[in-house]
Amino acid sequence: QQKQAAAINAEVSSVKEAATAANTKIGEVSGEVSSVKTEVAATKTELEKTVADLKRVNGDLGVQSGLIA
Repeated sequence: QQKQAAAINAEVSSVKEAATAANTKIGEVSGEVSSVKTEVAATKTELEKTVADLKRVNGDLGVQSGLIA
């Protein structure tokens, strides 16, 4: 019984170590996901600004083509 208890304790310790390692990795991934979310939001804002600028330029070119004609 002592051998079985020792084997069970060793397995429990192994599982605890694996769980700790998994939790650490999950924490790292969670941090990376947060970073990516921030970068995506910044990129989205820049893209919206660029689209607005392109629409304005397109409108300005339309006015200029009318003036040229």
